[in-house]
Amino acid sequence: MVFPRTGDSSPRGSGIGESHIVGEPDPEHRFLLHALNRGSERTPRRSIGTGQVFSLCRTLFDDFSETDLKAALALVNRRNDELHSGAAAFDEYPPKYWLTGFYRICRSLTKALGESLESLLGEDEAKVARQVLDDTQTEVKQRVLSTIAAHRKVFEDKAEAERKAAAESAEKEGARLAYERHHRLKCPACGCVATLQGEAFGKEVVTHEDDGIKVRQPVSPRAFACSACGLRLQGYADLDAAQLVDCNS
Repeated sequence: MVFPRTGDSSPRGSGIGESHIVGEPDPEHRFLLHALNRGSERTPRRSIGTGQVFSLCRTLFDDFSETDLKAALALVNRRNDELHSGAAAFDEYPPKYWLTGFYRICRSLTKALGESLESLLGEDEAKVARQVLDDTQTEVKQRVLSTIAAHRKVFEDKAEAERKAAAESAEKEGARLAYERHHRLKCPACGCVATLQGEAFGKEVVTHEDDGIKVRQPVSPRAFACSACGLRLQGYADLDAAQLVDCNS
């Protein structure tokens, strides 16, 4: 139930045509009816703002991360500056600052729609996009692994008694945070109990079990913290590089 907003465009050179967005909600669903080709000629088409569209994408699609949302809003703001003020907004914001984020957004949204970068950008640009994203992923992994190694060395250089005390304290902290919807797991740097925070998405599943009612809901990991060695990782990309995204231990 979508319709095109006339005049919407993407950053220059993106190859994307009109963007499709849902009708703005109202009590009588006048605008949404236009998306079904059932709208009244007396009612103008009106769609929700692009920023709200991306916020909805963040809620609906797990692969569309908080980082993607921020990058998308930054690009939209630049586009609006250029369109409405005549400023050369992208001349002072060269591709090296936004191109990776743009390709990542494209990948996230095409995946959510069951499409591909090739169907959106074409074969040639999709190949470039994948290379840019692969290079960025390699850089992130090297940075994260270097951070983990540095924290491991600092922890191992401590006296045995200090490491033991830190491990015991981390275990107690993990037990406490488990009641605040943190997931406990082993720290990749020091091996102590650490915690993983996430953002709930999707439908809650309520089950009746012998020990009571349990509510389960999918959670997308967002932040990792270890109180024993001080290692902290933020964002899906860093957690994935540390192999913490699918960790259930």
